[in-house]
Amino acid sequence: MSNSRQMRKAMTVESPKILDELSRHEDEDIRAAVVVNPSTPQDILDRLSRDKKSYIRYEVAQHPNTPTETLAELSRDRDYVVRSVVAQHPNTSVTTLIRLSKDKDEYVRRRVTENPNTPWDALIILSQEENWEISQAVAQNPNTPLDILDRLSRDESGMVRLSVTSNPKWLAVQKSGLLDIAKFASKWLNVL
Repeated sequence: MSNSRQMRKAMTVESPKILDELSRHEDEDIRAAVVVNPSTPQDILDRLSRDKKSYIRYEVAQHPNTPTETLAELSRDRDYVVRSVVAQHPNTSVTTLIRLSKDKDEYVRRRVTENPNTPWDALIILSQEENWEISQAVAQNPNTPLDILDRLSRDESGMVRLSVTSNPKWLAVQKSGLLDIAKFASKWLNVL
């Protein structure tokens, strides 16, 4: 069978047995085609997360069925692009997001701020970064505490200030006229 036919098969077949066979193929493009198949089982995704080719690991990190444990392993990948995709994945655990919020690579940390599952304590730390793009993404995250949004609303970057105004939490408080009470509650009771 030609490689192009095998690739089409790898992307569309639903049989776990055939997907397993193709996931072990020597041709990396066929292994990559297995990863983009929505029917690929989690155990195969887990095995391919250790593939020597980073673009295959990248595709595993993007797959909607990749298990949380596999994403945690990929969050330690040597390739920052793979780690950045893990940071954005909706199945990434809070523990992994907190660890990635301290990643050495700025791009990875920015992607953490864009994940709606990032916990507020990681966002507080990230809000202190010098990079305005990270501050901007923190301002847009719905989990950002109100006192941090208040501080970012006075940031020197107009892009950061503008991003605060689009945060749903900020908008709700602005509409209600309860900004001072909400800031107090956020600071002392840590409820927002």
